[in-house]
Amino acid sequence: MKRLTGLILAFSFTTFAGAEAQTTSPAQTNSAPQATAAPTTLLKPTRQRVVTVPPGTIVPILLDRKLSSQIDKTNDTFTLKAAADVIVDGMLVIAKDAPGQGHIDSASKSGMFGRPGMLIPAFDWVTGVDGKKIHMTGTQVSVGGDNTGSMVAGAAASTVAGAIIPFAGFATLLVGGKKAEIGTDKPYRIFVDGTAHVTSNVAGTYNDGYAH
Repeated sequence: MKRLTGLILAFSFTTFAGAEAQTTSPAQTNSAPQATAAPTTLLKPTRQRVVTVPPGTIVPILLDRKLSSQIDKTNDTFTLKAAADVIVDGMLVIAKDAPGQGHIDSASKSGMFGRPGMLIPAFDWVTGVDGKKIHMTGTQVSVGGDNTGSMVAGAAASTVAGAIIPFAGFATLLVGGKKAEIGTDKPYRIFVDGTAHVTSNVAGTYNDGYAH
């Protein structure tokens, strides 16, 4: 079996440089706001108002530490931060580096017989500009590589020979699978869970480098 690497993204996680939630037209009221990448954010103070943040608004995040199936256990918590400013309806609702938290929904260590590790973190909340927690949703699955192919080959060879598995074959069977890890080097997209209301006094736009 080939080594399974990378991340199976349950909610279309992708690397992300920045996000801006777009307002929906009357004909698109049921669609989740989309996001556009931009290099910099232009912020300025403005009159305070309450901003309605629709469910499904994209929030790019970075983990504060690497998660590993060999270390993290089910129900352990971990911290994260917003990887970019999030702007809704022309107002800043989540600032870059705003803290957040997630938890390990499920985890299992890699083991003998080529069993790979499994790690499923869930993302719980990120802090809005008004200091209140915004509920998030998003689950990501990471499965480690394994040595199942080598194990099967070693066992089959011993069976054909009609003999007890020799030491070398037994050692092959004891080779452990790969641990599952999720690193800190890539931003991931999570989503606002349900409608949130954030009080903001900062207007925000993205500077795309073009004159308008």
